[in-house]
Amino acid sequence: MPDGQIVPPDARINTAQIDAELRSTIRSIITGRGYEFTTPARADRLIGYAAALESNLSDQDIQRLVGFTPGVPSGDGLERGTVLLGISHAHNRRLLWSAGMQGVADLSISDIERRQRVNSAVEQVLIGLPDRSR
Repeated sequence: MPDGQIVPPDARINTAQIDAELRSTIRSIITGRGYEFTTPARADRLIGYAAALESNLSDQDIQRLVGFTPGVPSGDGLERGTVLLGISHAHNRRLLWSAGMQGVADLSISDIERRQRVNSAVEQVLIGLPDRSR
């Protein structure tokens, strides 16, 4: 699972801004569940994520990254957006948990609407992540 990236960067979107939004939302949700962030050298788990438009990340690539595809059909001239998250063991990089979500990517929405959609997508993807106390 990538360490965190828009795979690959896409000139139609502000990848740095979306990356920052993803990181912020992931950190907020994860810490709210009792997990702590530390340096990679001290971590027992690593969080990886990827976000991409359909034209840049195929279903085969998604399958290779996380072992499944979220399964939203494409077509009608609309492009899918995909968010993938995974947690792996820090020492052997073995994937312990993963989830993903796909939806229609509307490139014409405002920054505020996009931020709301990114936050909602990450919240939905992380809904199955157990609290640290379990």
